[in-house]
Amino acid sequence: MFQRTIVSAVHPKIVRGDYTDIHLTAWFEELPSPVPFIASLFDCEPHGRELWFRAMKGEYGDIEIVDTMPCAFIGGATQVGQSGS
Repeated sequence: MFQRTIVSAVHPKIVRGDYTDIHLTAWFEELPSPVPFIASLFDCEPHGRELWFRAMKGEYGDIEIVDTMPCAFIGGATQVGQSGS
């Protein structure tokens, strides 16, 4: 497990019917550029849960509800090791 320091996040999206995961773009102090991130209510990492709660409170703007998530976003999240973390 590793802790990330959240700088900010933008473009939160939820897939209709799945309100435990929020897809967004996140900035962390420890990384040189923003990354696709899947924040989860049940994330094992504290920064994942914090991003989820802050997004649900509207801190990163309105959450867009989509019918499906583009594979490019999901693939990007997996490639940088951020899927659910």
